[in-house]
Amino acid sequence: MTTVTYICPECEAETVVEYTGAMPGKLDGPPEKCYPPEDASIDPRYCSNCDRFIDMGAVESELPEPDYDDAAEDARNWADDN
Repeated sequence: MTTVTYICPECEAETVVEYTGAMPGKLDGPPEKCYPPEDASIDPRYCSNCDRFIDMGAVESELPEPDYDDAAEDARNWADDN
């Protein structure tokens, strides 16, 4: 989950939005290890001031770029521990 400050284009109020990225599902293999995909989501879905719908695309455009160096380091550390 990532937190983004969204500025409403209607009333210019700032709303703190929690963004959860999409998760791919696992649809093959034994049924007990399968699970459905989940779409990306935001909370709240409406501006806290004027109740205008919050644009998911605008929130996604404000997300920070992933830090692949940290992810690679985490993977190396995990591999060393296991």
